[in-house]
Amino acid sequence: MPPEDPAGLRIDNFRIGAVSGYPNRLRYELGLSNKGRKLVGKLQFMVLGEQNGELREMPLDQPAALADAKPKVEVSRLLNTRGYLDLPEGYVVHKVVVQVVEGSSPRVAQSAPMSQT
Repeated sequence: MPPEDPAGLRIDNFRIGAVSGYPNRLRYELGLSNKGRKLVGKLQFMVLGEQNGELREMPLDQPAALADAKPKVEVSRLLNTRGYLDLPEGYVVHKVVVQVVEGSSPRVAQSAPMSQT
C-alpha cells in the first residue's frame, strides 16, 4: 500500500525508535496531510522482528501495547502526532509498519526501520 492515496491522504513522515532506558518501548512520530475530505480513522501498527530467535510479524492492537499511543486520528489538512508503543519482553524490532484505516478500509501505509531516539 502506498504512502498516498488517490483521495489525497498522505503519510509525509514516519519515524520509529527505541526509547533509552526502556527496552520494551518504542517512540513514533507521524506526519499526515490531507487534500480531500476530513478523515476520521485510526492508526494500526504492525511490528516486524524476532522473538526467541524466530522472525515474527506482530500487530500492536492490544490496549496494553497502545497505552501511550494515540491510535484515533482526525485529519482535516495536517496532523503531526507522536506516542509510545509497548512490546513484549525480548522482542527485537527490525521495522514497523503504520497504516491509516478509515472504518475497516486501509487508506495509506508506510514502514520505517528502527532508529535510536
